Amino acid sequence: MSHVSALTRTLDDGGVGRFDASYLLQRVEAAMRVRLGSSKAFAVACSDMGQLWSALDCSALGSDERRALLCLWPKFLKEGALFMAGEAPLLCARVVLEPLVVSASCSAVEEVTAITAANNACVEEIIQRFTSEVRQRTANLSSLIPPLGLLREVTRVIELLQEYHLASAAGASSPDTIKLVDAYNSLVERYTSLLVEEVAFPSYWNLDWDKSSLVLRVNGVHPTIYFCFTSLVRLVQRCGYRVHMVDDFSCRQIVAHVWESSAVAVAAVAEEKELSETRKRQLEVDTMHLVLFARMFRKFVGERFFDAVSSGLLRLLEAVARRRRSVPDAHRSPKPNTDAFERYIWNVPPIEASEWAGAFDASDGKKREKASAFVPWSEEFIRAAHVKAAQKPPEGWQYGSFQNI
Repeated sequence: MSHVSALTRTLDDGGVGRFDASYLLQRVEAAMRVRLGSSKAFAVACSDMGQLWSALDCSALGSDERRALLCLWPKFLKEGALFMAGEAPLLCARVVLEPLVVSASCSAVEEVTAITAANNACVEEIIQRFTSEVRQRTANLSSLIPPLGLLREVTRVIELLQEYHLASAAGASSPDTIKLVDAYNSLVERYTSLLVEEVAFPSYWNLDWDKSSLVLRVNGVHPTIYFCFTSLVRLVQRCGYRVHMVDDFSCRQIVAHVWESSAVAVAAVAEEKELSETRKRQLEVDTMHLVLFARMFRKFVGERFFDAVSSGLLRLLEAVARRRRSVPDAHRSPKPNTDAFERYIWNVPPIEASEWAGAFDASDGKKREKASAFVPWSEEFIRAAHVKAAQKPPEGWQYGSFQNI
């Protein structure tokens, strides 16, 4: 928060009037007399307190106003904690944390032990209530609609807590803040588990892998693999990813977790099931497509999250390759050949920001044509040539060293 901009907004129309701290103090006191009233009144009061702290840090308060602010602040935090307990912590935490951060970074606070103690106590209560709410939402999660709004709110609160701890004397995150980060990660993992383990892959795991009976496939691929790809395309669309916009942290994290978990799910089939020859060929084709689709997302996901995805994909490739290798011949040993695999599958060009935007921003007349660019069984698919290579896995791919690709 900019101290200067917060202060400037309180000046008169000519920009030269005296900062009216007394008015803001009276408005906060009036709100406290009615227990902060509504969520809107609470937000206004928090904003007023943030401006008062900014003014104090800019030496724009008189001595009487300074004393009034330092006296009012601990009472305000207590009322704020009570209000948050009666309302949804998800709606209140960020609002009250913003003035707390300003107060912690105000040099005048250092000489007032009571203010620092009140700040720390309020912050810990906010964290505990907020973490409890996130855990409850995680336990009750049952929808396939990704909880992006909740994840974004948790991310903002974590960022404010980091600012607070940097500005305060503590300097480091508290154990309760770490618990909130863990609760955030648990929410991501719960959604991933719901999508992969409870929706997408049960039908895949429950196939008769030791038999060669017919199975519903689309272009030779099990529908589960396509489901993962199309679900994540819709997720990116829901995130509103566009050219020149900042990537959504939570969205990228979910995409990475889904691909990693999907790779592990298919690897489990190769590692644990008895497979007929027909099923081995199907598993190989499914694997080529899953690796291809996951690698297409690597630019959107980013290096930080994609490392784990790559590890999952390598485990999958090793597991399936062991099943597809023929019995060694004493007279002729197969030569490793991963060139075609690397060119068409592993090194498939990632989806570019302009391609995402072109698909999602199409005008009404071109929507159908543009949408088919993200339908993997369509001839207009953006990586159609690579899908054809996945449908007929490159010869010799299973004899290579995947750790070196």
